[in-house]
Amino acid sequence: MMEDYGSRRAKLGIYSDRVVLSVEEHTEEAGSYCLCRKEWEEDFLDAQGCVLRESLLKALERLVLRAKQLDCSQMVCLGCGLLRYDDSGLQQFLGERLGIPVCAVSGSEQSRAACMGMQRSVPGSCGCEAGMHSSDMSTQIFSMNRESGWQESFPLGWRFLWQKYGSLVPDRVEEEQMRQEIKMMLEMTSLPKQSGGGRLCAAGLDAAARFLWLTAGSAERPGEGICIEREIFGQLFRALRNPSLRWLGTLEQAGGLFPQKVFCQLLILETVMEHLGVREALLGRVCLEDYLQDAQALCSN
Repeated sequence: MMEDYGSRRAKLGIYSDRVVLSVEEHTEEAGSYCLCRKEWEEDFLDAQGCVLRESLLKALERLVLRAKQLDCSQMVCLGCGLLRYDDSGLQQFLGERLGIPVCAVSGSEQSRAACMGMQRSVPGSCGCEAGMHSSDMSTQIFSMNRESGWQESFPLGWRFLWQKYGSLVPDRVEEEQMRQEIKMMLEMTSLPKQSGGGRLCAAGLDAAARFLWLTAGSAERPGEGICIEREIFGQLFRALRNPSLRWLGTLEQAGGLFPQKVFCQLLILETVMEHLGVREALLGRVCLEDYLQDAQALCSN
């Protein structure tokens, strides 16, 4: 088969809090690489947790237009938790209105893409035994060693906690209730404990990473990876509940339209670290759409 050099493929990621465009170009000299990446942040759920279909459609149409301007020969929409757990016919609705393939990505494929993204774009990930990717409505935890191959995926994300408890910074009682919700899901899995403390590589927690970067005054950019030890979380949560420290501006700067992401993502991270028995986490940034490689095969499954 001859290689289709010079071709461009657009992958549009669908989430409840944003849409993402990743344009991949394939050339003879450089192989495949990301030519363009664009993200649009918006709340696509109403107060009852139902999808605002027309708002989501308009946001995706803007990205489709951009993909056409870049002369993409292929376009596909890829939905993770939002499409995977939807039972309202959203996938069919978007496919009919956009006129391009729309498919729900499995948890195992999400894990594979996240693992590949960490290994290629997060410095220091090679020293991590386990990986974790948590987005708006789903979380994947997996081995960073492809040979061992274990992975788990479950419907837990910052949206799950926010919709149920609705606090920007929960009090101690709410925090413990949220923690127990996360633990209950984790205990239903067969995740192995890490011996000797270990290290977790985590992505998808962009608001939490920005918050840690802003509060630590680190010289590193969030995209370069931020390390946090498990023992820090207790004092961090206590500080967030201190009204005299006036965290709102920092939370809004870190979370954008969704400042409530910060606490939820930190709590998910801490609880996963405790469950796995790891002492330290390395937070990095991964665009899943860059690593969901065979979009046509995904849509046929």
